[in-house]
Formats: sequence, structure tokens, C-alpha cells
Amino acid sequence: IIYAITRALIPSIIALCPFFELSKRLLDSVLSMLLPAVPTARIKKECIDNDAYTLCVITTLLSGKERDSELFEKLERYYLANRNAEYATFGILGDLFDSDSETSECDSDAIAFARAKIGELNEKYGDRFALFMRKRVFSESEQRYMGRERKRGAVCDIIALIGGDERDFNTIIMPNGLLNKTKYLI
Repeated sequence: IIYAITRALIPSIIALCPFFELSKRLLDSVLSMLLPAVPTARIKKECIDNDAYTLCVITTLLSGKERDSELFEKLERYYLANRNAEYATFGILGDLFDSDSETSECDSDAIAFARAKIGELNEKYGDRFALFMRKRVFSESEQRYMGRERKRGAVCDIIALIGGDERDFNTIIMPNGLLNKTKYLI
């Protein structure tokens, strides 16, 4: 009896798939007409001193091509929304995924991909993009190697880097003189 029910139920579910897709598209269309679009974040120049420079970073875990491609596209969109902001550099402040050792065999691929994407963006738009990759440190509480204190630690480390302390980073790509003129971190 279970076989008969399953045999009838599976084709019925498969037959309904196009209707689900059609209803989803219809709902998306209606909602996009009713709800306003959310704009991309912009920096207001009048809120920043004339001699100040701003470093805008996205903190993230980097893993490699598929997942990280979206991240670099997002970084490019932020730049394009602020392309007249000659006082700003946009970057990735990245950690690698947790590991049982300080380095992992996947690290070099993730770092190479990130370096290549930042290089492509800098070639396309000029030196406006940066990459900051932190080293893994051993976490006593997690018993694993990971980026120190994740996001809060990453922000503290980038502030220390602006102050001249590079010890927590294994990869830094940035425009010349960026750290000397940076006054704000977003």
C-alpha cells in the first residue's frame, strides 16, 4: 500500500513544480511593484573632513571561487555607488575558515583567488581596492586555529594595522600610502 501511495504521490509533486515556479515569479513581480528598492550604501562627502581618507572594508570568511565571487561583486557595487569618492578605498578584511593547524591546504587557493579578484578590480578602476588577510591563531576555547575574535578582532587588527602593526596579517594588498592617510574605518 505504501508503494502505491508513493507511486501516485511522486508524479503529482513533480507535476506541481511548474506551478510553484510560476506562483513564485508572480509573487516576486507583485512585491517588486509594491515595495521600494533598497539603495546601495553611499558615503556623504560632506560628512567627512577634506583631508581625511576612509577605508571601507567587508569582514568575511574566505573559502574560494564560488562563494567568494559574490563578495567581490558586492565590493565592486559599493565602489560603483561611491565612484566619486576619491577619498575612499574599498577592501576585504578576511579570515580563513577554522582549521586544526595554522595553515591548511585550501588556504593558498582562497588567498590566490582573493588576490586575483582584487588585482582585477584595481586594474579595472585604478588603485581603489585592498585585501587584508589575517593569520589564524590558536583559540583555547575552541581548540582550533581561527581568526582572533572573528569580526571584533578583525576590526581591532585593522585599526592596529593602520597604526603600523602588521603582525596579525599574512596577506596585505593596498594602494601605496593608504595606511598613512586613513582616518576613518567603515
